[in-house]
Amino acid sequence: MNLSDLNKWFYELTPEQQKELRASHPPLDKLPQSLIPAEHGATIEAQIEYGKKRFFELADKKEPFYLARIGDCEIAAMGCGYYAHTPHPLAHAKDQLHWSCGFERDFLIHRKELIESFKNAQLLGMQQNWLPWRMNTIAIFHMLGLPVPHPNAVEVHLPYKMLIDGSLFSYLKGKDVLLIGGLAGELASAWRRPEFLNFHRRFGPLDQLKSLNAVKTLKRGEQGGAWRSLDRVTDMIKGATFDVALISAAVPAKILAYRIWKMGKVALDVGFVFDALLGNGERKLRPCLRDVPWPDNRGW
Repeated sequence: MNLSDLNKWFYELTPEQQKELRASHPPLDKLPQSLIPAEHGATIEAQIEYGKKRFFELADKKEPFYLARIGDCEIAAMGCGYYAHTPHPLAHAKDQLHWSCGFERDFLIHRKELIESFKNAQLLGMQQNWLPWRMNTIAIFHMLGLPVPHPNAVEVHLPYKMLIDGSLFSYLKGKDVLLIGGLAGELASAWRRPEFLNFHRRFGPLDQLKSLNAVKTLKRGEQGGAWRSLDRVTDMIKGATFDVALISAAVPAKILAYRIWKMGKVALDVGFVFDALLGNGERKLRPCLRDVPWPDNRGW
């Protein structure tokens, strides 16, 4: 059985099919042990610095590129719930995906495009520094025929570091920016308030974008989440005027970034950056973001 062609949850397979798929799982000690090439840095800090350097090299070329990022839900979606480390079915993968990004059985039709988004990303955020997730990703990539280490791999928390050190908004200065995600409308509204801009001015020239617009997806917990919005959002942004899309839409963000790149634009999967700017609790949980002394309230 080929994992690439799987179109149902692993634990929906017959016992014989499960056994066949398990038999194709490579021995972990025979696999590469790194997702990120050694020359991209040996520590989180060095990997992030490499990622920033590569980001601006791509930006300076004035050509379209995109950043996609891989976490636990992306691994579950790629593997249809097959958790590669043991191997065994990812415990509660279906429930986890449904809670975190509205994933439903019908959305497996998008799985091949998700895999393509990881294959083609000019910047691919990887969990190199978290051993179980690293090995899960390595095994799933191997079973899908994706390169390990990935030649364009960077540290997964790159956009968070770029937010807090000011480089993200320095890059966005003078550009037409499109926000996409469940919090996009709320963030765009907040962005237009002077107190919001004043509070976040430490992160760079937020008030010097050329334009700012938003396209909303469904939020987590809403039926279907951003998966239900994928094709609608794609249709909405065809022909739209923007230079860079910032996307905060869980797993579907990767597919949207891939589609936007093919439209000739830049797209960045920024994860919980929207949450952080809006003062949500995620900013106290994520590496890089939690290093900032956030106030207890939104501060604006």
